[in-house]
Amino acid sequence: DKRYIDVYLLHNPEYFLKYARKNAYDKKEAAEVYYKRIKAAFEFLEEKVTEGKIKYYGISSNTFPVSSVMFDFTSLERVYEIAVNISENHHFKIIQFPFNLVESGAYFEKNQEQNTKTVLEFANEHGITVITNRPLNAITETGLIRLADFKADAFSREELLKYLEVLVSMEEDFLTGAEANLYLDAEDFKILKANLNFSEMLKNYWEKFGSIEHLNDYIEFSFSYRLHALMDFFEEKVKDEHFTDRFDKYVKLIFKVLNLITNYYKEKADVRSKYLHSIIDKHLEKEFQHLTLSQKAILVTNSVPGVDCVLVGARKEVYVDDIKPLLYSEKTKHYSEIFSNIKEEVSKELE
Repeated sequence: DKRYIDVYLLHNPEYFLKYARKNAYDKKEAAEVYYKRIKAAFEFLEEKVTEGKIKYYGISSNTFPVSSVMFDFTSLERVYEIAVNISENHHFKIIQFPFNLVESGAYFEKNQEQNTKTVLEFANEHGITVITNRPLNAITETGLIRLADFKADAFSREELLKYLEVLVSMEEDFLTGAEANLYLDAEDFKILKANLNFSEMLKNYWEKFGSIEHLNDYIEFSFSYRLHALMDFFEEKVKDEHFTDRFDKYVKLIFKVLNLITNYYKEKADVRSKYLHSIIDKHLEKEFQHLTLSQKAILVTNSVPGVDCVLVGARKEVYVDDIKPLLYSEKTKHYSEIFSNIKEEVSKELE
């Protein structure tokens, strides 16, 4: 059997350090345990290379690019030293970490060799392949920033408020009718009443999500779950055709309201994206200025010396189509000016 794994990555080993910090471990002692564990893992992986089960191994860590004073910092220098001490012919050859227009620590943060070199510089000098991730999702102190263009229909506050009031009325009428005509037992009606209240949440919080990213997270991880639970309840408990038709109209109105709220945040995100375009285009060559923001974000990070591969998550076909033109693209010579300019502007926003 000649099957083997090309590259085996230890994924986010720094979670141990996060646990250690949370539980008030001594920083130096925690680091010793951390690198001792990495050494044991590397010894095991070298055995697997010898057995022909893998070709190379490495580490994917979010903390390769952070300041060396951080509790959960992962030192590439120290990790590389571990590999060399195990074998001069070691197979520790690949690392992965976040790198994008906003999270640019890999380019700016000197955290290797007594804080004289960046992780990119150290990796490049020692022949370590660099894969960067999260090129389009920047995590900042104020939350997630999606580095992409947003197209939205015109937002109308009056229209949204009108439909929110309709939603309130539908819920009130529905509960009144259900109590009198559906003959649900007390516990089932209590469940229905507790969950048929989306209008209250949407009325009170639609302006408080802050960003399109926070709104999308809420819809995906909370709102959708509650709505599907309510839909399952109706499918199981409600057989009256009149009420199921009314419920279908209610669900359609919820989606209409969510679409209106989404347009509100898309408009805000579009302003942010256009601002980022303006910063980038101050330095970007004219032949690249027609690109989408996501294309520019990938182009610039992929142009940095030492970056061998930009890993892009693409859950939809349209995302793949957006990325494909970059596969054989030339690189920008002005990545440094772009990163510096964005870093300066982001710093102003956080002050």
